[in-house]
Amino acid sequence: MFTLSVEHLYLSNSLKSSDLESENRLDLLVEELGELLDTVRDRYSKALEDCMKHFPLTLSSILLGKAISSVDDLAVILDYATRLSSHLESSIRSLAILSLYELKSLLYFTISRSSVKPVNDDEARSYTFKLISGVAPGLLIILGDDPLALEKVLSKAQRLGFIVLVVSSRFREVIDGGLVIDGRRGLIRYVADNPIDGLVYSLGLAARLLSISTGSLDRDNLSKYLEKRMHVGVAILSASKSLEPILDAISDLGLYTVVLADVTYDKGRVIYIDRIDGIIPTICSKLGITTFLEEELPIGFSSIYEGKSVRDRDVYVEFGSVKPYFELVLSRKLEEVVDGRIEVIGPDIDSMPEGSIQPLGILVEVAGAGMKREYEPIIERSIHRIVNYGEETWHVGQRDSGWIRITRRGFDKGFRLKHLGCMLYIGLKRLYGDIVDKIQIKIYTDESRVNKLLEIARSIYGERDRRLIGLSDEDVERYYICSICQSFLSNHVCVVTPERPGLCGTVTYMDAEIAYELKGEASGIRPIERGKPIDPSKGEWEGLDRAVSQITHGAVNKLSLYSLVSYPTTSTLSFECISVFIPECNGIMVVDYSYKDETPIGLSFASIAGMISGLQMSGFLGHSRRWILSRKYFKADGGLKRIVWMPRSLKEALGGEFKARCIEEGVPDLPEKIADEYTARTLDELLEWLVKVRHPVLELPPILTF
Repeated sequence: MFTLSVEHLYLSNSLKSSDLESENRLDLLVEELGELLDTVRDRYSKALEDCMKHFPLTLSSILLGKAISSVDDLAVILDYATRLSSHLESSIRSLAILSLYELKSLLYFTISRSSVKPVNDDEARSYTFKLISGVAPGLLIILGDDPLALEKVLSKAQRLGFIVLVVSSRFREVIDGGLVIDGRRGLIRYVADNPIDGLVYSLGLAARLLSISTGSLDRDNLSKYLEKRMHVGVAILSASKSLEPILDAISDLGLYTVVLADVTYDKGRVIYIDRIDGIIPTICSKLGITTFLEEELPIGFSSIYEGKSVRDRDVYVEFGSVKPYFELVLSRKLEEVVDGRIEVIGPDIDSMPEGSIQPLGILVEVAGAGMKREYEPIIERSIHRIVNYGEETWHVGQRDSGWIRITRRGFDKGFRLKHLGCMLYIGLKRLYGDIVDKIQIKIYTDESRVNKLLEIARSIYGERDRRLIGLSDEDVERYYICSICQSFLSNHVCVVTPERPGLCGTVTYMDAEIAYELKGEASGIRPIERGKPIDPSKGEWEGLDRAVSQITHGAVNKLSLYSLVSYPTTSTLSFECISVFIPECNGIMVVDYSYKDETPIGLSFASIAGMISGLQMSGFLGHSRRWILSRKYFKADGGLKRIVWMPRSLKEALGGEFKARCIEEGVPDLPEKIADEYTARTLDELLEWLVKVRHPVLELPPILTF
């Protein structure tokens, strides 16, 4: 059989492209592919096998109904796609045509490696996570060689948080011209300079992301999932006749394409518009992505801003911290919620002195056919992530211990509290739109109203926490790991068990279970089998160590869930309390965020927090208030009997539950024997107090021998 030389095939590709515009272009494509496949298979068989690992033929696999894993499969898909390219059903016919173009891209990639820059598996998993979790509202494929038009569309897409695949021969000029891409988030990805190669590869990648999230994919549900689950749209910044067969195929698969042209009109799912600023809104409208509130935001709102810091010198106003604060999500009946309503009750930012700290209450009321009360704390925890998506907003903490900062630059741009409500509405709709139909938000800044509602919120928090009473760590084999805070602390994870809530205090074992059920690993929660015991009395298991080592990138290889001095877990950024081992008195000091003075060790809560956040430090751990009430509270080190100092306000806040636990431990008078700021402000005073009251710690063996 006569075969073309590789050089001849490569040089004649442009001539073939012009032939494809004629009415017999499909026949010419099939003929070209047959000759090209023979040549590449004969001369570059090993290279072709290697390239197939990096350039999976996802569309072809879906068409064929099985994975394409060998060079021999390529001849099968060529024959099969050729026969189906004249199928009566348009979606099958179009998928077959796209498969032929996909095969062509692979073969030319094998020869020259110049057309497409493939996406590796790690990148693909990252994109999938962002899409199915709602972090990114959708995936856009953008083609265009006009640097000014491309920069304008990419800036808008990035600002809204889209994952963008770029096909352009002049993308480098856009970057050199000043477009800033946050490389950590990887939201904008150059794919190719050739329009057909890049567009077909990007469609295959979108299908590949779907297969990662669903486990398998068939051609019957491909179009439904691409549009509804991944929210895939295509934008073409300059019309080209050579793209028409591809656009027809995309349209048959159910995707929308917006083309910048001289006139505005619709041709099925291919929409021609004459204004560049209408491209992104048109795609969002067709995909059902809410943007009407985003248009009102004076600042950027995207996951690219998560993980930033806001320094004291940049703050215009802050909320919470030392002032009353709460954030609460409650489920309501559908008729009780007006979707999109945002109310600010009390003074707004422009009525507050610059540099001041203000009270704040955030009440989010949600309704939906799929909504359950058990989902409330899961949705509530997402407030942390969403506020940090704001370009000029910063958030740590949760529940009644949150802290929000608004920058001076944000205030100057016009950011006000209604925009905080807009961000929450948009973010929660993205994350939980499958279960929540309506959302209304009330933001309180009037201190008397905040205090009144704070008491109600705390009673609800307590009710949620009490759901787990009676379930112990020994009753289950599976624990959960929460990695939500890794956007700030890359090597930190929380281990959540029935008796050990997340260190922030908002994620209980039941919450973690529900979050994983709702969103899988996209929730930031994943289950782990604790595995074989190493030392159960310390909370040490093989499976736990293995999972933590993997998720912390090898930074933490061993931990003890029930010990403060022997491999404690890492501390998060949003803890309510800190426990510190004091060697001089063989005991544990506990201080919470509301206590601002120095502790007996000469450091304040803020100073200690700055030392330990994100780190595994023997003798130090930031944790929730609820952890103090757990039967597993540093059980390996002696438990509650080790506590020698805590602020009086914390003792009062723990109240009757703490007294009940002390009685259970056989030390009913322990609360009175624990020193506070009124009885001991220095180490010497603390030691004197412990002897004076005959604290039970004096009868315990040295903690370091445990």
